[in-house]
Amino acid sequence: MTRKRNYGAFYKNYDAFLKKLNKKLGLRETNRIAPESEDTIEWETDDKQKITVTKREYWNLERNRWLDKHCHRKKVRAYYDAWAKVSTLTKRRLDDINSQI
Repeated sequence: MTRKRNYGAFYKNYDAFLKKLNKKLGLRETNRIAPESEDTIEWETDDKQKITVTKREYWNLERNRWLDKHCHRKKVRAYYDAWAKVSTLTKRRLDDINSQI
C-alpha cells in the first residue's frame, strides 16, 4: 500500500516541535506528556486573544494546534481543546474505568 504522507518525516517534525515546546516550558527535551505544573503562562488563541492557562494546558493546546495543522484528526478542534483542560489524573482514572468495561 502506498500512502501520500511520509510518516517518517511527520514524526521527525513532530519530535522537533515537542523538543522546542518542552524547551520553552523548561522541561526535558525527551518529555512526551503534559507537565502537571499548575504554574500559569499566557497563551495566544487563534484570534490573537491572550488568556492565562496552566503550563499543562499550554502544552496540550500548543500540541493540538500543531497536530491540527499537520495531520488529519478524527474529531473537531474544540473537542481536543476541551480535552486539553482535563487533568492527567482524571484521564488515567477514565482509562481505568474504560478498561474495566
